Amino acid sequence: MLKEANKFSGELKIMLGSGLFALIPVFVKLSGTLSIITILAGRISFTALLLFIFSKNRLLLFKVKPIQLVHIFVWSGLMLGAMLCYFFSIKETSIAISSALLGSQPIIMLILGIIILKEKFKPTSGVALIICVAGILLISTSGNNSETSSIKGIIAGLCSSLLLSLHFLYQKLFLQHENEKKLLMLQCLLQLPLLIPFLNFGAIKFTSENLASVFMLAFFCTYLAYLLIYSGTKSTSIQKIGILQSIEYALPLFIGIYFFNEEVSYYKFCGAALIVLSCVIISQKSFKRNAILQVKAE
Repeated sequence: MLKEANKFSGELKIMLGSGLFALIPVFVKLSGTLSIITILAGRISFTALLLFIFSKNRLLLFKVKPIQLVHIFVWSGLMLGAMLCYFFSIKETSIAISSALLGSQPIIMLILGIIILKEKFKPTSGVALIICVAGILLISTSGNNSETSSIKGIIAGLCSSLLLSLHFLYQKLFLQHENEKKLLMLQCLLQLPLLIPFLNFGAIKFTSENLASVFMLAFFCTYLAYLLIYSGTKSTSIQKIGILQSIEYALPLFIGIYFFNEEVSYYKFCGAALIVLSCVIISQKSFKRNAILQVKAE
């Protein structure tokens, strides 16, 4: 699967990875009474195991310079904080709301790209951003969500958006050329020791169901998703990354309907359609370029 993904453009890799990332709420909900810390620790452990099993050159996963290790530690900490906030938001709100709260990420990343990375603002990005934000607003504000929301959950969702934006900015600044498997492995190994002291081993009760949900969370939403996203970000401007990742805000709507019988209004469906449209707009040049290259190759 990953070998075939290497043929895709950076934009398409990000969308595919984000599509898998959208499954996170399902597996978190299916984990039952497991604490957020337990879920995260299990997810990280399984991911590290998968990386070790499916990597041909295992020594490469641990080969890193001291200064790069410092950068990876900071970068991993930003992702860990983002996931803690996101998982807490999922527990405190509905799937649709927790996902829509990440909707500020495209705006933050567009601003960071222009101010810090000095990326040139592209009108296409602006149009796609407006459509994307409109879709997210339709998803997050339509209907009566007050019964399943909490102030803490909303704040956590917004914090997750900020930390996730900083995570990708940091990668662009300091880890642009690092191998994605090595980045993910070191991310796991650096995050796990931070979680272990907070685990209440006596209270952890694994069942076949919740253990399977944690493994699926690791395989689909971490191993495959992050390798695709981290690979895709290397050739994609940061002002595009946030918009492309917004596909994960639309998919949970349909996931919530299918798995948890959550009610979704007509406006939310329209919002999801707008998000998908924004991703198509931001990626259309890349799709055309790849099509031309493929025709020439044939």
